[in-house]
Amino acid sequence: MENREYELINDEKVIVLINGKKIECDVLFTYDEEDLGYTYMGYTDNSKKPDGSENVYFAKCGAFTNMKFVDVTDPEEISMLSEVYKEIINDVDKY
Repeated sequence: MENREYELINDEKVIVLINGKKIECDVLFTYDEEDLGYTYMGYTDNSKKPDGSENVYFAKCGAFTNMKFVDVTDPEEISMLSEVYKEIINDVDKY
């Protein structure tokens, strides 16, 4: 697994340090999950999957991560965040 570090620039941009290489990414959404105590972030480096869809990644921060963003690796969290992202995309497409 890649070693990633995050530097939030603003609500729209994040610098992701992947094995020492800085990549500027677009923040797609943030989501506060109070029950779990995390703020989640969905972001993209604007790269594409083989099917042409955009690569989307997730990170989280909270008391358990010393308030630093870390990769989301739990399959249940990834599934939840994928659904949140789909809802956001569907809402945007309505307008």
